[in-house]
Amino acid sequence: MHPDHGGPLIAEVQMYRGCVRYISGGCDFCVEPLFGKVQFRKPKDILEEMVALSNAGVRNFRLGAQSCVYCYMSKEVGRSETPTPSPNEISKLLKGARDLVNPEVFHVDNANPAVIAEHPTESREVTKAIAEYCTSGNVLAFGLESADPAVAKQNNLNATAEQTLAAIRIVNDIGAKRGPSGLPLVLPGINFVCGLKGESKRTYQLNLDFLRRVVSEGLLLRRINIRQVMPIREEFPGVVSKEDFMRFKRAVREEIDGPLLEKLVPDRTVLKGVYTELREGGRTFGRQVGTYPLLVSIPFPLDIGIKVNVSVTGRGFRSVEAVAYPLDANTATLSMLQAIPGIGRKRAMAIVRARPFSDLEDLWELFEEPKALESAQFHLTTLNVDRQQ
Repeated sequence: MHPDHGGPLIAEVQMYRGCVRYISGGCDFCVEPLFGKVQFRKPKDILEEMVALSNAGVRNFRLGAQSCVYCYMSKEVGRSETPTPSPNEISKLLKGARDLVNPEVFHVDNANPAVIAEHPTESREVTKAIAEYCTSGNVLAFGLESADPAVAKQNNLNATAEQTLAAIRIVNDIGAKRGPSGLPLVLPGINFVCGLKGESKRTYQLNLDFLRRVVSEGLLLRRINIRQVMPIREEFPGVVSKEDFMRFKRAVREEIDGPLLEKLVPDRTVLKGVYTELREGGRTFGRQVGTYPLLVSIPFPLDIGIKVNVSVTGRGFRSVEAVAYPLDANTATLSMLQAIPGIGRKRAMAIVRARPFSDLEDLWELFEEPKALESAQFHLTTLNVDRQQ
């Protein structure tokens, strides 16, 4: 009965309850440590739930509702706040899910960068398993929260900036390869929480400097999430300056997100299976099914509730511009044709007047400029004619 059943519905299946840092109380703002001692779910129970959901028609899954996927079934939980991962246990669970259910989308969620940094050998093995058995476009949400050591100390945060940077390097080294969906296999995301105890104007500068280091090293982040703390467990002072907070957010979106997105999805990146969700003002908006999907803006109307492959033509703030890929030169509308880079309205009208085309060479004769021809050859095909590679 769920409205997204048969479409972009994702079922989240819990791996365990509680935080491995429950002994020290964990991060001061987080409720997860309040569950007390960590309770792992048996792999058999997790897999049985996934099979039951699959039998009910669910095709997309996320293993989540846990504080760190790398800590699943670690024998050191309760003795260490950065327990050594158990790669074999995690690998068997992920492989079992893939073999038994074969999901269309299979993602995970949170990861503690301190655990990855302190146990690089085991963490590399876990990351390899995630890259192999899950589907591409996967995101590991890293809870850095703040790159300011003073804030980290006063709020008992997960990881230092150096640990987080080390973890980003490890995940990039294994997961940055582009997968079948058009996105990398698995990448880290970064969570910042603002308004914590000890925050100062310098905090925002340290956060921004940290992100600049990531960009300067050529590393990828799939997302950067900036939130204000919610006083659930205790009171917090809140952001020290709304102006500084907004300036930090703006700098991240303008200075950091742009270069990262350009490297993540350069022009002509083909994103497969974009699910169309909204049509507004002659545009169609959609996203790939996933736990942290990119917003895709398509500059012409398409049916809603369908999956379409697209080719990236530009980028906005945390979103991409794209056209359906490939487009059929014999049936594409005028608005579809003129949205292709290098074609424009005048040449799109010429294509409409000259069709139908039975041979690709007849189509290419309409293009004089090499760049426009190259773009057309990449984006266009014709009916009953094999697309040239």
